Amino acid sequence: MSELREEGGQIQKLRQEEDNEMQVTKLEYEEMRSTLQNIQTVISNLEQPVGKNKIAQVSW
Repeated sequence: MSELREEGGQIQKLRQEEDNEMQVTKLEYEEMRSTLQNIQTVISNLEQPVGKNKIAQVSW
């Protein structure tokens, strides 16, 4: 019986470690997703024309 408890404890420990790894992976994924969204926003903003070229509007 004690062997079964020991194995059960080991299985539970492995599951907990796996859950922890999944949480870390999920957080890393969310960080990367957020970073990519920010990059997409910056690129989108750069692609949008802003009237005439600002430099060209300067009159000497």
